[in-house]
Amino acid sequence: MARRSFVPPKWTEDFETLAKQPIWSGQSVKALLENVELSHYTVYELINWKVDPDKYRDYVLNPVIAEEKTELNWRRELWDNFYRRVRHENLPEDAAEIVVRFLRERVTIAPGYPKQPGAESIWSGHIANLDDFEIVYTAALRSVGVPARLSALRQTEFWTGTGWKSAPRPIATTWVE
Repeated sequence: MARRSFVPPKWTEDFETLAKQPIWSGQSVKALLENVELSHYTVYELINWKVDPDKYRDYVLNPVIAEEKTELNWRRELWDNFYRRVRHENLPEDAAEIVVRFLRERVTIAPGYPKQPGAESIWSGHIANLDDFEIVYTAALRSVGVPARLSALRQTEFWTGTGWKSAPRPIATTWVE
């Protein structure tokens, strides 16, 4: 019913892509629709760089950053905080620099801090361990239309349009060997 009543034709493919994922079982349709609406609007109507459709679907639209994290409602809050800061940028690299700088001002990195359930809790708590910082960083990039993921080392990387690149690093995230 939601598909026929609330989903405009231009969002149908995005809605179907997300609705098929098991993570949406038990979640509100409102959360799903908000994810679709804001992702689509940002990538196709607002940002100044182009995003490949496959990268968009997997690394912008998809709200799952790390499989063990369960929060899916982070997009609106992060978009509200980050989009106006990057709206005039022409490259995802420039947007990533701005995102990490603002994120680091808002989130304290505390290596021994307990794990959080997801990006929403990390952002609202303003404190994160190193792993959780990477999760909220990846979510913040996705919220403004930059395709982002966690690397094999669980560090944020983003799609430049031609390849994956390590996201700019704040000094506090330097990994201790």
